[in-house]
Formats: sequence, structure tokens, C-alpha cells
Amino acid sequence: MFTDVKSIFASKTFWFNIVGFCVMLAEALMDFLPPDWTPVLGVVVTVGNVLLRFKTNSAIALIPPKR
Repeated sequence: MFTDVKSIFASKTFWFNIVGFCVMLAEALMDFLPPDWTPVLGVVVTVGNVLLRFKTNSAIALIPPKR
């Protein structure tokens, strides 16, 4: 299915989800957004993740195989 394998750290989807997690964690701990924005933030992260997954054209690995 996938012909190319890249490091997980080169994945836009991985970094998008890390940033989304950090923002949601900060929101939970510091409560800096209005309460009605929390579900919106969840939807934005979910939709962004789905869109990036559709754009995916290579597999990822923690340690990519040597070529």
C-alpha cells in the first residue's frame, strides 16, 4: 500500500495532534477559553486530523527502516 516510510517526527498529522493535545491540556488546566469553546476546539482538532489523514501518502515508523 505505502511505498515510502518516514519518521513519525516528520509527520504533519503527528505534530498537529501534539499541538492540539497541548492546547486542550492547557485549556483543561488553566481554563483560558470561554466554556462554549471547548467543544469547538475538539471539533477543530478532529476535522484537522481527518483532513491530514486523507492527505497521507506514506507510512510512518518510530524508527524508519534503513535504505
